[in-house]
Amino acid sequence: MFWLNPTMEKTPSFLAEPKPNAATFQPPSKDSFEITELIGRAAKDPYYKVKFDSGKTGYIRPEAFLEEFNATILSVDPQAGEKKLAAEQSVEEKKRLDWINSQPWSAQVKQAAIKKQPTPGLNTSEVKRVMGAPRRVTKVRGLSKTSEEHWFYPDGLALIFNNGLLSRIDKSENK
Repeated sequence: MFWLNPTMEKTPSFLAEPKPNAATFQPPSKDSFEITELIGRAAKDPYYKVKFDSGKTGYIRPEAFLEEFNATILSVDPQAGEKKLAAEQSVEEKKRLDWINSQPWSAQVKQAAIKKQPTPGLNTSEVKRVMGAPRRVTKVRGLSKTSEEHWFYPDGLALIFNNGLLSRIDKSENK
């Protein structure tokens, strides 16, 4: 399997037929393909027959393939890291939703949690499962025996906990 990685918006040209004067086409950027067979005699007019992920078939001369290899044709998916991260995030989101649905909360609280909207009364571990970890946490100790924590999120949301329970939600205008 090979992947196209356009250099300066250019991908290699492929032939519509295994002939020197065949029409050429540019496959879509970031498309992947595999070489399915070698067409033509090995010593005279050889072509690699390739099948693209989109289903289209094309042909490329071996020397043209080698010229483009590591320039615009890669043997490793350039989006593999992004795809892996997206798959991991999808698994984590499914776990989060399954956990929310298993809680003994009211339907209203569950719907808010699914939308990543915290509800007063949740404890710190529940909020962390619903919202994810905060960007910053500040602990406030006053004269009273009440312990207060402020959790800050990148979107400007500030959650205030008293004795481990969410008591107030502040939304900052500054994001």
